[in-house]
Formats: sequence, C-alpha cells, structure tokens
Amino acid sequence: SRGIRIGGIGDVLGILDLTTTDLGALAGDFGSIAIGRANRSSIAIVAPITFNSPLTLQGNSIALDNPLRTTGSASLTLDAPKSAIGANIATSGADLTFTGNLSLTADAALSTQSRGNILLGGSLDGAHALRLDAGRVLLGGRVGQAVPLASLTVNAGITEVSGSIATSGDIVFNSGVTVDRSTTLSTTNGNITFADILNSNPGRANSLTLRSGGNITFGGPVGQTQRLGLLSADAPTVTANSRITARSLSVNARNSVSLRGDNTAALGVDIQSENVLLDGNLRTEGGNVNLQALREVRTGNITSNGGRIQVEGNTIAVGAIDSSSLTGTGGAIALNSNAGPLTAGSLNASGAIGGNIAVTSTAGIFALDLNSSGTSNGNGGSVSLNATGNIQLGFINARGGSVDVTTLGLFRSNSIFNDDISGNLASISTTVSAGAGPITIRHGGGSDRPFVVGGAIDNGTLGSINSGAGNAILPSLSFGESYTQGNLSNQISLITPSPPSTPAPIPAPIPTPIPAPIPAPIPAPIPAPPLLPENPARDLSLPSSLDIQLRSPNPDRNPPISPDLSVPSRRFDSASSGVLAFEQTFTREYEKYLKLPARTPISNMSVIYEILRKNELTTGVKSAIIYMNWVSSSDAAAQENDSVLVASRDLSHLLPVRKNSIPQPATGQRISDVPSGEHLELVLVTANAEPIRVLIPATTRWQVMQLADALQSEITNPRKRNSISYLDAAQKLYQWLIVPIASELTALNIDNLIVIPASGLRSVPFAALHDNKQFLVEKYSLSVIPSLSLTDMRYDNIADDEILAMGASVFEDKPPLPAVPVELESIAPPSEGKLFLNQDFTLANLRTQRENRPFGIIHLATHSEFQPGEPKNSYIQLWDTKLRIDQMQQLRWNEPPVNLLVLSACSTALGDADAELGFAGLAVASGARSALASLWEVSDEGTLGLMTEFYRQLRASRRQGNLTIKAEALRRAQLEMLRGRVRIQDGMLRAEGSNNVVTLPREIAIRGDRVLSHPYYWAAFTMIGNPW
Repeated sequence: SRGIRIGGIGDVLGILDLTTTDLGALAGDFGSIAIGRANRSSIAIVAPITFNSPLTLQGNSIALDNPLRTTGSASLTLDAPKSAIGANIATSGADLTFTGNLSLTADAALSTQSRGNILLGGSLDGAHALRLDAGRVLLGGRVGQAVPLASLTVNAGITEVSGSIATSGDIVFNSGVTVDRSTTLSTTNGNITFADILNSNPGRANSLTLRSGGNITFGGPVGQTQRLGLLSADAPTVTANSRITARSLSVNARNSVSLRGDNTAALGVDIQSENVLLDGNLRTEGGNVNLQALREVRTGNITSNGGRIQVEGNTIAVGAIDSSSLTGTGGAIALNSNAGPLTAGSLNASGAIGGNIAVTSTAGIFALDLNSSGTSNGNGGSVSLNATGNIQLGFINARGGSVDVTTLGLFRSNSIFNDDISGNLASISTTVSAGAGPITIRHGGGSDRPFVVGGAIDNGTLGSINSGAGNAILPSLSFGESYTQGNLSNQISLITPSPPSTPAPIPAPIPTPIPAPIPAPIPAPIPAPPLLPENPARDLSLPSSLDIQLRSPNPDRNPPISPDLSVPSRRFDSASSGVLAFEQTFTREYEKYLKLPARTPISNMSVIYEILRKNELTTGVKSAIIYMNWVSSSDAAAQENDSVLVASRDLSHLLPVRKNSIPQPATGQRISDVPSGEHLELVLVTANAEPIRVLIPATTRWQVMQLADALQSEITNPRKRNSISYLDAAQKLYQWLIVPIASELTALNIDNLIVIPASGLRSVPFAALHDNKQFLVEKYSLSVIPSLSLTDMRYDNIADDEILAMGASVFEDKPPLPAVPVELESIAPPSEGKLFLNQDFTLANLRTQRENRPFGIIHLATHSEFQPGEPKNSYIQLWDTKLRIDQMQQLRWNEPPVNLLVLSACSTALGDADAELGFAGLAVASGARSALASLWEVSDEGTLGLMTEFYRQLRASRRQGNLTIKAEALRRAQLEMLRGRVRIQDGMLRAEGSNNVVTLPREIAIRGDRVLSHPYYWAAFTMIGNPW
C-alpha cells in the first residue's frame, strides 16, 4: 500500500502526496473525510493543515510533525496501531480520538478547547511534555511505561484514568479525576497534583498507588462520591487539603504528611513520615491505625471501631482516641513519644472485652479520661503509663483490668466518674462485680510532695482509688511514703522513691604525728559581712522619669503611686475556688449590664481545662487565662491569715517574688494596716497546671487605674507621636500586671494570653505593656473576654470565611472617614465577600445580607462609640440609623455564629465602667464569637494600615496552609506596624513583604509620609472574645 503525505508539494515515487491544492478541494462542507486505509497506509503530516469537516486518518502508522486542527464541529480521529506525535493537535470543541498507541517525538498539546472529549485508547510513551485540554479526557491505556513522559498536564472537566502513568517530571490534574481501574502514577523527579476531586469509578473501590520524587498534593476531596480501595502515597511530602475516604490509606513520606480534612479509611491507615500533621479527624471501620513520625505527630480525633491504634513520634499531640467496640473487643491503644511531651484527649479502648492502653513519654503525659473497661465481667484491658516527667489526666476506668503507672515526676488524676459497683466517685478503678485488678502507681513525690487521695493539688487523685473485692482508698488521705493495701489480686500500691540511705561512717585513719607549727603573727580581724535574707528579693529598676499628676478627690484615702509601704506578691497553693468566684461575679455583672434574658451556667474547672486543652490540640497554640480582680484590704488580710508582714520598701523598685523567698524585715506592718482600698489580685489558669493565685497588696485599685489612665493619655497625645513618653507607665503596669506570673508563662511556653479583667482594667491597652526590652504583644497574642462562661470558645478556622464589608465615608453630624472606601475594597475583593458603601449601608440591608448568606466575618467601617450609662447609649453609626448595642441581639448573629465582627473606627469613654462593659462585652452583645475593635479613635491612616495588614495575615495563612488564630493574625499585623514595615509613602499605603499597594484618597495623601510604628496607631486594637 502506498504511503500518504498530507501537505506536500508534489507526488513522490511510491507516495500519494495531498498538496495544498488537493486539500483545497476538500474544504467544502462534507459529512466526513477519511484518508488512508485501515492497517494499510502510512500517513505523514508534513505541513500545518486545517480541515473544516470531520476527519479520520487511518493507516498502519501516522507521523505528525506539524500542527493539525479542525474547525467548527468537526471531530478528528487518528486510527492506526501506532502514531508518532511531534506537534499540536486541536479541534474547536469536537471530539479528538486516538485508537492505537502513541509516541511523543516532541512536546505537544492536544486540545478540544475544554469542550469535547479526548479519547486515548492505547499506550502513550515518549520523553516529552504533554498537555491535554478538554471537557473530558479518557486515558484508556498505559502512559509512559516504555518511555516515561517528561511531564503530563491535564485540564479537563473530568479525567478518567484506566492505566498506569509514569513521567520524569510533574503530573498535574487541574480538575476532577476518576480512577476506572486500579492503577499506579509515578514520577521520578516531579510532583503529583490533584487540584480537584478524586474518586473511584462508581460502584467499584479501585486502588491508586502514587510514587513521587517530589510532592503529592490532593487539592480537593478524595473518595467523596465513591471511595477508593487502597490509596497508597510515597513521596517526600504528602498534603491533602480536604477529606480522604478510602478502604485503606498508606502514606510514606520522608519529610511530612499534612492531611487537613476528616479522613476515613475503612480497612486501616498506615502513615510513616518525618512529620505527621492531620488537622482533621481520622476514622476506620475496624481497621488498624498506625502513625509513625521521626519528629512530630499532630492529629485530631482518631476512631477505629475496634481496630488497633498506634502512634509514635518525638512529640505527640492528638485529639480523642477511640478504639472502642460496643459488642466486640476494644482495639489496643499505644502512644509513644520518644523525645518530648505527649498530649492527648480522652483514650477509649472499652468493649465487651476492653483493649489495652499503653502510653509512654520521655517527657510528660497530659491526657483527658482513660477507659479500658470491659462490659464482660473481668475482661477489661490494662492501662500502662510510663513517663519521665509529670503525668496529668482525667480519670482511669479500667474496670476488669489493671493499672500500672511509672513516672519520675508527679502523677495527678483530676477527674472522677461514678464507679457504680463500688458506689464511690472514683478517679481510678479496676473494680468488677466478681473480680478485681491490681493498681500500681510509682511516682516521684515523697514526704515533701505526698500522694493525696481526694482533692489532690499536684500529686494524687481527685476521687477514690478502687481495685475491687472491697479494696479501696477513699478520700481524703495523704501518703508521704510508699504504701500498699490489699492482696495480690486487688493490691493498691503507691510507691515513692526511698530516701537515700546514710552511708556508714568511714573510720578515721590513725593520725601521723605532725610537728608543731611555727607561730605566725595574728592579723587584725576582718569585719563580718552583714546578714542577708536566705532568698533576697531581686531588684527591678525602672526609669524614674514618669511624671503623673494624680487626681484624687480625697487625698487622705488615696495614697501615692509609689507608697512607702509595699510588698512582694503572695502565691496561694489553690486558686480553683477563686476562679469560679470570678467567673460568677464577672458573668453576672455583664448579664446585668447587657440585660441578657437568661442566667448563664458558670463554667467549672473541668470545662475550663477542656477548653484550653482542646483548642491547644486543634491549633497548636498554648493559651493562658489571666483573671485580674480587686480584693479588699480585709479580704487580703484574711487570705494571709493575719500573719504576713509587709516589707517597708518602695514598690517601684521591688520585683514580686515567690512567697517562700520573701525577706522578713525586722519591723513591719500587717496588711490590715495598709491604707484602705482595694488591692490587685491575679489568677493564672493554664491547660495542664493548677491555677495560681497571686496577691499584690501594696498596689491599690486607685493607683493602678491612675497609671492606666496615664498610659492612655501619653499614647493618645497627638503632640507625642514621635516620643516614647508612654514607656514609664507601660513598664510599671507590666511590673504589676505581668511580672508576678511571668516565670510561669515562660516555663509553660505560653503563646496566647486571654485576659479577664475587672472594672477599671478593661480599657488597658495590654499590647503596649513593656518589660524594658519589648512590648507584651511581641511575646504573646492577646484577647480580652468578659468571662469564660459568656464566651463561645469553640475553634473555627476563619481563613476561608466570606466577608460582609459595609461602611460609610460621609456623615451628617460626624467627621468624614475618607479611607473607608479603599479600606473596604482592600479587605473584601469580589472573590472573598460583598461590599456595601454609604447609601447601601442600612440596617435593613445589613440584616438581609446576613440572613441570605451566613457570612463568617462582618466588617463595619464606621463611627462606633461606647458611652457611659446604659447599653442604649453606645452605638454603631449606620447610614440611616444608629444601631444601639442593646439592639444587636435582635440580629441573631449567633445563628449560625459570626466568627468575627470588626469595628474599624471606635472610640471608648476611657476609664468609665459602663463604657468598658460595653467594649469588653461587644462579642456577647452581638452574638459573634469574637470582635475586633479599638479602645480609642485611631486616625484614618492607622486604621487602614492595621485593617489591611490584619486581613493580609489571614489570607497568608490560608495560602500557606498554616493554622493562624484570629488573635495571632492581629498580633502579626501589630508587629508589622510596630517594626515600621507598614507606612505611608508617596500617597500610598505600603507594607513590606507584600506586592499590594493601596492608593490613598487625596484627603489622607496630602498629610505626607509617615511610619505607623507608634503605639497610638496599633495598640488600641483589641481582640474581644474567642482568640482562636
């Protein structure tokens, strides 16, 4: 059969040449055109060719070295056992079909302009790049198995993969993929990327194996409509941005695994990597779970329905682990932290037969409740805990099993459950109706840190210890030495290290006679040094240049800020009762002011601990709650049992020290003798430690409030924008409010401070407090809440929330806000939300937009004022009306919750108790989880700079896949301003590290260039409510 050349210039001996003239005769509207004979001819495309009618090229082989395309609705088919492709092939939306095997001789693109189908029925090989653009792509044969492709990029509505794919470079699917048969994708040096949904063929759970020399990324859900069989991924880094559903999941990554959605693998999960980071939950339907990391393991909840769960890494932070089975055997749980702390939620391996729980850490263990109980009598699992550091958890229900604990530190079980068999409220129990189990606790306490059963503070249990057969240790008993009770089967052993034995004295050697020494002259005696206290207080010298004019209506009752009488802070061993008292007092105060319809349940310590631990597990952010309250002189004296002396020293030069290191002066006064007034009291609550209560008796309420007023005055004084006159007040407030608990914050590696202040402290710009080296915001992210009981403290990632941005730039009776239009445009581009300005900023539209669409962020750029008196005096200025604070509950922004309400132009009557209640209670009043507002009215350029940078930080966390809490995004924005990286220059707002430049309206541009680093521009902005 003769060969055929298409696009030649004339016949060649033995070859049919279809010249341009010949092809012109085929330019009409034909039903179809076929060139060649099936399995007979060889066809070569030797010039760029366009056909207007459906075209079929058929032969024994086809060689295409020049572009080939059809127009209109004309399809194109290459029907040959083998075809060599060295140029682009395209239709104008019609199908493109290849029936045989293809080889690439050059980089090529096959396109149906994203509408028609591309059907590849045979194999595809060649060391070149291939791009496919179609409405649907069918890869029916093996790709790159003989000669790997250089790369493969597919842009299609859906791609169906039936054969294996191999490349040396990237494999990219920019749209949905269906796995028609179990298959393998591999690349030696490139990445594998699924930008959209990945499913198996309907009705079949096909397996998919991925091997990559680069990274593997799942951009959309996996197995959403049809789960995969075995999903196996092997790459340096594996990332999934959404849910994975498969029969089983196996991941081997040399660098890290990051799975952000909730993942289900019915038959099991096996993930091995340097880091295993699962932001969502993990679930199997009876399959085992194995997570192993060389460094960090961080996950949400793991549920296996009876499967074994094993987690190992240098550091481990996991959510609730549930391997329980209602009717069968609970799966074993094994957690092993090789080089750092282990933090977990509850561990549940219960079942008809309970599974074993084994937790090991080279540091400490912090967990919630443990349950290995068996409902079948006497068939509970064992609980084994082994740690070098402290162990702190909820209760241990190992009924029918045994408990064995070893720690070189302290052990604490701080929860109880109803042990119905023994009838006790137990912290630890192995009791069953017809059996018992031994309980052994080896701990590092002793006579100085005894093991306490019943209400233990740092070592022991909250409730009883029950081991069955009538053997129990009931509250309240204290054991300073080792103790054993019961027989072998139900023995309770509390074992503490024995004190070191005193070695037998070594007999003195027989002395050798020594000649009498020659007498020497006796020197004059050296005077003995004066006696010092055993633990002297450290000195903290602060600048002495602060000049504060104290305004006192009654000088006799208000001592000066630096009185002659002062005292270091006092520590109290137990502060839980104080926390609950503060919660109730503050909650009822806000309820009364805001006229809330119902009394709020008061959060107890278990709830507070759970909130802190759960959010730390979810976000990786360690938070501390600081209650700041006032206590009367009489209460302070009562707390000190009328026996503590007050050092006669100047408070401004005395660093608060621990109670056991307070020097006792020869003369002094009792606290009751200090001039009348209320004193400062701090309570620190963290996730894994007993609350710490600190009394600072020599600081009165009046003194602290006067100093806070001085700080606000210095920061907001427009004539001092280029000075550091605020530092004296900022440093002294830091000494009073932060230094007494600073060592604990440092030791616990706290990242975020949640401040619950009393009246008079609610308008303190905490971010601006200063430790002589840096601002408080440079160490911690911050939020202020009215009380924990009133605040919705659940975490919800706001990075993807849509923004409802509204505002007004002109007003009838208020100054204009010329930056509002550019502010709204910069924070709410069309892809991220909706924007309404001036006439569209009405109460009716605000209500309608939120009801029609559950925006997670509501940003209101307008005047807002928190005024003295009732809530109705405070308001947000809309275009057509004032939205009063007491009306905000009617907007029902808690159904569903608004994650963040932003008021970008606020002013507060600083120092007024009612105005402070309105400001600090804004989140509660509005129904939002959090609110971002300013304590004073910041200039247009400062507000625009802060708000633009705040949203930039949120977007950056979304793009980078990082989990950034709201308070941290605010902190980063404030730091950018503090460090001079946000500035006004040449009529534009510029931020270093960002390519986005905001052109300022003329009213602001003419004010000239300026750096926005002074606290006036950033310190007023406060996160109110939920910091996460």
